[in-house]
Amino acid sequence: MTVDFDTVGEGESDPAKLGYVTVRERDSMKQELVAIDKLEAYLFEKLGC
Repeated sequence: MTVDFDTVGEGESDPAKLGYVTVRERDSMKQELVAIDKLEAYLFEKLGC
């Protein structure tokens, strides 16, 4: 998970994107923008918990 300049820049230009992090899969490098308040559920789903 990361908050990078792109994520911050998107939030500045689009207030609807504030409060998001970028989650990147290590092997595929696939990226998804995930709301911080939904991050725990997202990770549980991805990890099969």
